Amino acid sequence: AGAHPDDIESCAAGTVSLLVKAGAAVHYLVTTNGDKGCGGMNPCNRTSQELAALRAQEQLAAAAVLGLPAANVSMLDFEDGLLNNAAEQAVRARVVAVLRAVRPAAVFVWSPYLDFAQYQFGFEHPDHRTTGQIVLDAVYPSARDWLAFPSLDPATHAPYATPQVYLYAFSAGGYAGIDTYVDVSAPAVMAAKVAALAAHRSQYSNASALAA
Repeated sequence: AGAHPDDIESCAAGTVSLLVKAGAAVHYLVTTNGDKGCGGMNPCNRTSQELAALRAQEQLAAAAVLGLPAANVSMLDFEDGLLNNAAEQAVRARVVAVLRAVRPAAVFVWSPYLDFAQYQFGFEHPDHRTTGQIVLDAVYPSARDWLAFPSLDPATHAPYATPQVYLYAFSAGGYAGIDTYVDVSAPAVMAAKVAALAAHRSQYSNASALAA
């Protein structure tokens, strides 16, 4: 699960590539539409609506590079940068619906914890932390509890307890207790990651720099 289109590729594309090659059915969940992510302080030549539509296309293309069909990509379309101001229950309900429908063996999601060392370099977006916390709260207890979100039809969205959760971040620095490492250094895996990132052309216009 990621907060913006390109989050999963930035932090976990290598792992996704390995899982798909091993035969796993990987599903994406992206909480916001990324409609503010356009060059930081630099002028943007698109409206927020245009950028959101473009980034949705880029996310589907990046997922396809890694072997995911469009049906395996769930984009919740909340506004970029303001996820912590959205009604938490509404966001969690959408996440719970996906968890109960997909019934994953494991969830990978942003760490909800602030790493101030990364914050100083602009790598700690509030949507990342909010997504991490909401997804964790959806995994337990909400997706598991029968009486949580009773509007979900138990015939298609029966309660489900995800057995494993893994947290990711831009850097391991500042996080104690890290116990899982995935080797993504194989050339084919790195090539897949670079190709997936390059699909996000609005964010990474220089594919050759990514490869470097």
